[in-house]
Amino acid sequence: MSTPPDEPAQDTSVLRAPSGGRAQARRRAGALVAAAVAVGTAALGLPYGLLWAAVAPRAQVVVVAGGYYPADGLYPAAAQPEQFVAGDGWFLLLGFAFGAAAALVVWVVGRRWRGPLVLLALTAGAVGGGVLAWWVGHGVGLAEFERLRDTAPPQTRLRMPLDVHIAELGTWWRVVPKVYGVLLAQAIAAAVSYTLLAGWSGHPALRPASQPAGRDPADPTGPGLDIADPTGPGLARPHPSGPQLLSSDSTARQAPTTAPAPPAPGAAEPLRD
Repeated sequence: MSTPPDEPAQDTSVLRAPSGGRAQARRRAGALVAAAVAVGTAALGLPYGLLWAAVAPRAQVVVVAGGYYPADGLYPAAAQPEQFVAGDGWFLLLGFAFGAAAALVVWVVGRRWRGPLVLLALTAGAVGGGVLAWWVGHGVGLAEFERLRDTAPPQTRLRMPLDVHIAELGTWWRVVPKVYGVLLAQAIAAAVSYTLLAGWSGHPALRPASQPAGRDPADPTGPGLDIADPTGPGLARPHPSGPQLLSSDSTARQAPTTAPAPPAPGAAEPLRD
């Protein structure tokens, strides 16, 4: 009786997916994505401030010899100037627009990384973007205004640089940043918009349903092996009688089955009718 062919040794290394390594790589990638979201959202403060300086009206003041509101040697050219409030209004509206646009872009582009970490990075970046927008917009024409204020003769009309009045910028205990008022317009709009998009999402995990189950988006090598299924793709499930390591798709040459042994001499023949 012939002996069955030797079964190939089972390679247990392919059955162990590097779940710990993939999880660590995904955490690092998530931190990098969150940092990119925060920096990119904060950088929106540059076009935000330039656009605010371009569209917001500026109040006119007259140079005088005495000290008058709003600054020493100046007083408003109009009796009730509305430009001071209009500057805050334009800053608020533009902040809402930039914040909502940033949330929409982050939601669509970063669909694989949706979650609370991205929301936190988006909000923190929008706070920095609001402060940067005020600094950029307020600095447009500031140096020229200060030069003319100090050198212009009395009764000279000047256009004041933009500024926000419903706001406060400082620190708590000289360490923690403190931002109030319209400077938070972009951050509020970004956080609310991203939260609404998450609330109306049809996916419980906030990720697209087209993503294969068990696949790690951060793994560039492919879907990998499923930990719950020790056989993994391309391997047959074990038979109760013994392990089967080769699937129907395997290209390995299988040993031919042995033919049954001929009957022994003198064996009884089957009875015939």
